[in-house]
Amino acid sequence: MSLALSDLGLAWEHPVHGAQQTFRVLLDAMSHPGRVYSLPPAAVAGVQPPRASDGHAMSIAAAVSLLTLLDAESSVHFAGPQDASALAGYFRFHCGVRMVPLDQCQFAYARGSDADARSCEGLQQGSDAAPQDGATLVLDVDGLATHAQKGEVQVLRARGPGVQTQSVLSVRGSLPALWRWRAQQADAFPRGIDLLLCCGDQVAAIPRSTLLALETPPCM
Repeated sequence: MSLALSDLGLAWEHPVHGAQQTFRVLLDAMSHPGRVYSLPPAAVAGVQPPRASDGHAMSIAAAVSLLTLLDAESSVHFAGPQDASALAGYFRFHCGVRMVPLDQCQFAYARGSDADARSCEGLQQGSDAAPQDGATLVLDVDGLATHAQKGEVQVLRARGPGVQTQSVLSVRGSLPALWRWRAQQADAFPRGIDLLLCCGDQVAAIPRSTLLALETPPCM
């Protein structure tokens, strides 16, 4: 399906500065798993990603993360049941990125409600000799907090490189099966996938080197 230029959505007002600001936040997030970072205004200025056919809007954090990470040498897959043609057209136009099947992509995007163990297992995991071939999954969720919250949340306790003792991250709007799968991946390292969690203008990272334990959230 072809898209009119006016329907593609807007990228940064100042592309170089926007990408630099976003990259710094992503680098900090990957270096400190489980911390929640807010993107500065310069990182999001002017960015207006398109909506999917069902009305879903990609978060601004996910949009600028992908605008920063994708280029003509990379590949991406938009997962889930929604019609992703608008998102594919947006990132193809602004980044020149290739669209490929799930099992061939370097980067993938999904909503938290669409990403489960099966979809994560379908991503490239890399190998002991080439762990850098593992994919990065950018996941849009409904809420991020650095303390244990009540209700329908997944409370993660993270340990490993970049975490002084342990960090607590509550994720709202994701599937429990995803985190049960991720908590069982400790023995797979250095193989695995990296996770970027996005909500509004916030981002948190769970690299493949991070050890995760699941905590039962407090009762309401």
